[in-house]
Amino acid sequence: MKAKSILIICFILIVLVFVSMNLFPTPIGPHGGIVKSAGGYNIEMVSGYRDIYTYLLDGKQRSLSNEGITCEVCYIFPDSTRITNSLRPYGKDGFSSHTTILKFHSLKITFNVHGKLVSAKFENDYPIVN
Repeated sequence: MKAKSILIICFILIVLVFVSMNLFPTPIGPHGGIVKSAGGYNIEMVSGYRDIYTYLLDGKQRSLSNEGITCEVCYIFPDSTRITNSLRPYGKDGFSSHTTILKFHSLKITFNVHGKLVSAKFENDYPIVN
């Protein structure tokens, strides 16, 4: 029984070390952005200081054409208020938006794929959020 407890504690410590060393990185998409799973698809978000680019990916991380698809972003603030903004098509496979909204807590990206809504939530990476 004592050996089992020691083994469990060692396992927990090893996992904590790996997490602290960031050995389980966030998946990176083909455009260099963060990828989240969403309803049979993947959503990639690439963010700059004031620009957001989004891409709808298939299961093999390939971009899908943006033809016939719409995309919107919902900014979620620390006090739970929200602002929604439509994104413009960008190239043949992406969507983009230039924003002045910086103090958001997280954002939710939603694609309308021929009537099916697909969405994922992303946290704000910039330290301007308190």
